[in-house]
Amino acid sequence: MCPNPIVRFVTADGGPPMGGQPPQGPAVPFSPPPPPYSASLPVPPRPDYGHVQTVWNPAWPMQPAPPPLPTSARADPRPAPPPKQAPAATTVSSKLPPGMRLDGTCIGLPNGFNYLFPEKHTVLHVIADAHHPWENPGSNFGFNRLKAPCMMTVKELIRQLGATKGGDDKNGITECIECGDGTWIKGSTFFQKDDKSGQTLEALGWDQSRGKDRKPVWIAVHKGEGA
Repeated sequence: MCPNPIVRFVTADGGPPMGGQPPQGPAVPFSPPPPPYSASLPVPPRPDYGHVQTVWNPAWPMQPAPPPLPTSARADPRPAPPPKQAPAATTVSSKLPPGMRLDGTCIGLPNGFNYLFPEKHTVLHVIADAHHPWENPGSNFGFNRLKAPCMMTVKELIRQLGATKGGDDKNGITECIECGDGTWIKGSTFFQKDDKSGQTLEALGWDQSRGKDRKPVWIAVHKGEGA
């Protein structure tokens, strides 16, 4: 037997199979695809397939893919939260009661508060630096001008002037009476321990007429040790 024999297939009458036609059947004339802007056209039938193909949808020329959307621009599948309601506004009346004014002036406090003053006030001149003018006639000294409620007690006044340390027998005030030409007389002295210090300023005659029709009240402060 010869190596690598040549095998040929012939029909019974000695002719080539399928009459010499290619296995896929008769050739179909080639036609170029329609341009992208034309309507879809049906593809001619393929006799060797025995059916008509579906219509051919032309594709647009290839374009580069658009860049991906940033994260902030992508649609959020979650529902949007309900809008927050603004807190209710606090209504402040523009009509101020008379008690909020002292000599026509209001005092503003933190967090939107104002101060309601007592009705009656007296005028005090408080001598600074523990100076006693009756001991040093004609000397110069500093003082602070204050208004205090007439309903304040002497004990409250002593505490509010900072005389709070060293014992109730050492914390107090003394009224100083001005005589003119730098001369002073020592008046009444009040200490925290005294029962008379429970009186109001008005009860001592330190009323709203002081600093107006009458002279203001001059006071020297006594402070205990460590004050």
